[in-house]
Amino acid sequence: MNICYISTFPPEMCGIGTYTNYLTNALLDIDDGISVTVLARKGGEQRKSERLTVIPSFSAGDYTDVLINLRHLRADIIHIQHEFGLFPAEKNFLKFLKEIKANKYPLILTLHTVYTTHTLNMPGIDVDIEEYNCKIGDIVDCEIVHLDRPLRRVLLRMGIAKEKLEIIPHGTKLFALIDSYQAKERLGLPAGKLILSFGFISKGKNQLSLIEALPLILKNVSDAYLFIAGYSRVMDPDDLSYIKLCKEKARELNIEDRVIFSDDFIAEKDLPLVFSAADCCCYLYNEENRSGSGAIHIALGSGRPIIASRIPKFEEELMKNVSDEILCLPNNIEAIAEITVRILNDKKFTNAIVRSIRKYAIDTSWEEIAKKHLILYQRFL
Repeated sequence: MNICYISTFPPEMCGIGTYTNYLTNALLDIDDGISVTVLARKGGEQRKSERLTVIPSFSAGDYTDVLINLRHLRADIIHIQHEFGLFPAEKNFLKFLKEIKANKYPLILTLHTVYTTHTLNMPGIDVDIEEYNCKIGDIVDCEIVHLDRPLRRVLLRMGIAKEKLEIIPHGTKLFALIDSYQAKERLGLPAGKLILSFGFISKGKNQLSLIEALPLILKNVSDAYLFIAGYSRVMDPDDLSYIKLCKEKARELNIEDRVIFSDDFIAEKDLPLVFSAADCCCYLYNEENRSGSGAIHIALGSGRPIIASRIPKFEEELMKNVSDEILCLPNNIEAIAEITVRILNDKKFTNAIVRSIRKYAIDTSWEEIAKKHLILYQRFL
């Protein structure tokens, strides 16, 4: 089977590209008869091995080279990893999808984010987003989403055919961790209880609430530290202003020595070390957009206990598969502190949470997710 992905791909720093890379590697591992071609974003790295080919081919709104390359690939399946930042909501993208289908290719599209009229907050989209979603659904053979209520049922409500929608969870990379004390020592971090906030820093990721909760946490966990591991996604001025605000808040609360900023991106190779150092992981996003979360699956793969916001991105997945007791409203400072303290101090509670996390991580390992994709692909051959 020759699978063609249209997606960003490493070494480009992009969550969608990382997702496609993990999925690709898992598919190649489980079936020797699979080859993969990635038609990646222009400016990326071209490469070729026995079973994986990467060809930079598209830019936002320009798919001419993708169509040219498709004529030579003889792909059995074409699968687009869709995000509006990569594929703008415009007639040109719909025309592109129709041209693929005109050549009789099976066409699958993963919607990593589903915008509704209520949640659309992305500049530059000037179409009726729900009507646009339906037009995509009419063209493709199948749409994959990661979650039911926040994603699949919303698309059903818009009018997309039930038989065209498939739920496949986001994949999880399972990490082999080292001793926590050794990890902290190697990272130059203090030996106390480490609360980890990992990922890009922005207002929507809401690191500020965690800083505000830290004084309450310190009343019950005197050796607690907060490690904010990440930086601005693209050196965005708004993000940089938010980072400055977070640092000012730590100084204002007189906890500057307890809040540690990496002030840099964390390379993928360093993830096991960073998560080995963590005693709990916090994802207190304050966002309404409907999508799965690669960031939360990194934490799941580490087996570390998690605290997360009660928002669509996290609620269904964690409530169903881990625990409702690790969720709170993103701006409820007292609740954030209370749950964090319980995780750091209540071993019985934390051990139960960790057992559920490890089970769900195995259930959604990239190997299992690749098998689900393979079963789906075979339906269209």
